[in-house]
Amino acid sequence: MKTLQQHRDDLTLKGLWEFSSDVSSTDSAKATRAQILLQQKQLRLIKKEIGQSMRSIRADFANRAHTAGSTGSTVLQLFGKRGKAGSWRAAAKADLRTDRDRVLSGYQDLKHSIDEALIDLDAAKIQIAEYLAR
Repeated sequence: MKTLQQHRDDLTLKGLWEFSSDVSSTDSAKATRAQILLQQKQLRLIKKEIGQSMRSIRADFANRAHTAGSTGSTVLQLFGKRGKAGSWRAAAKADLRTDRDRVLSGYQDLKHSIDEALIDLDAAKIQIAEYLAR
């Protein structure tokens, strides 16, 4: 599983945030369209990798939720404080959910940015198609 920074580095190193179009001639427009298609495929692949990382993070937090607060609640139960033990576990799980959401928010923002880049590339493809149709 890649970290959020590794995904960002992949996008930057591959130059997927940058785009330049040259539609001065039919040949250059066709080359630009091919470049756009390749760039979109790479963006979609990285977006899938981000989704896999997010699923892995969710699974990790789900596994940790099973034991969240169990040590402290066990001690409280031994002293007959079942209500406080339940509150302890609930608070521990709520903290875990907050941490999970905080970690996932960066991944979600990156996926949203990729979606916006894909939309921009689609718009550029439409413009090239209109140019080639003339």
